[in-house]
This record gives sequence, C-alpha cells and structure tokens, in this order.
Amino acid sequence: MRRSLLLIHALLILACAGAKDDGGDTGGAADLYDGTACQDLMACYAAASPDDFAASVETYGPDGSCWSDEALAVQCDGTCAELYSDAYLAWPDEPACGGTTPDDWPFDEGVYDLDILDVPVDTCGQFQDPEDIEEVERIADETDAWRASYEVYPAFSLGLADCTLTSGASFECTATLGELTADYAGSFLDRRTAELTQSGEVDGCEVEMEARLTYEGP
Repeated sequence: MRRSLLLIHALLILACAGAKDDGGDTGGAADLYDGTACQDLMACYAAASPDDFAASVETYGPDGSCWSDEALAVQCDGTCAELYSDAYLAWPDEPACGGTTPDDWPFDEGVYDLDILDVPVDTCGQFQDPEDIEEVERIADETDAWRASYEVYPAFSLGLADCTLTSGASFECTATLGELTADYAGSFLDRRTAELTQSGEVDGCEVEMEARLTYEGP
C-alpha cells in the first residue's frame, strides 16, 4: 500500500513540475537518466508489474519528464530509490527488483534455539540463578523468540531485533520492547550457528549475556 501511495504522490509532484517546465529542452535526458535508481526501477516494473511500468514510464522512464533538468533529475533519483526499495518488499523473488536468494545470506531462515553460554553479567544481581537462566532459554524456545528472517539485504530480523550484516557473516542488532532496549553483536559461524553478545538495561541494571543460536527448523 505504501508503495502505491508514494508512487501516486511522486507523480502528482512531477506533473506540477512538468507544467512549470513545459517546452523545456530534454535533449540531455539520456545522460541524466543513465545510472540512476530510476533505471533500476523501470527494469523492476517491466519484469514484475506491467501496470506500474505503464503508470510511471512517462515520468521515470528514459524519455520521462524527470530528465528535463538536473534539479528535477536529482529529486526523481531519490524518489526512485525509495520506490525500488519498496519494490523489493513487493516482489522479493524478482532479481530485477533486487531480489536475493538464500545463497546471498550467511544463514538459513528459520527458528533458532537459544543457549546462554555463561552466567550473564548483571549490575543488579538479577538472573544469576542457573534456574533463571534455564527459564529464559525455555521461554525463548517455546515461543520461537529467535526466528531469523530475510528482509532487504543486508537487513534481516532476529526475533524482535532489527539487524544488519556489517561484514561477511558479522551482524549488529537492536531490539525494542516498550521501554526496554537491547543491542546484539555477533557472527554466524556457519549457516545454522551463530554466537552473539547481548547488552542492555533493565530497570536501571546493565545486563550483558553471551549466547549461541542453533538452527532448529523453518
């Protein structure tokens, strides 16, 4: 829904701009168009959505109104970049829309089992009891709390956390639940195993925990 509204909004803006620039020279259109996000967007629409292609080609296409001057071209390039990002969410399996395959990721999608590797460091003395640690692991596993899902590469989700691959198989994440925030940093040792360090604050207490994630299934 957001993709369609953004497209309509952008077309309205550019229609107004086109009215102001009526009769302008478009001789440099090809030069302004080449290498922009609009070039990628048009290829995506052509492959995945003929209706979107037809609705936008007169604006964003190689001979579109976007390329009547450099200032407008910059504006269009930014809008196309947003639309192209949204297009991936609409057609994640279409390579022309930036779709990725499982081979592009260093891990497999699915539910991961949580194993806390040591007694968490807690400045307030909480979660020091091994039974408490077992309870955290049990709840996490029963609720599939650590599910890894592909998003727009290199972004992915890990449970409640929004994550980004930072280099190779390394990643950083931030999870927010109400007023609670936790940060993770870790790395996938292979496609089905990861180790991470979690840090955060709960009721004024600094908490740090090292854990291993092991793939359980889809």
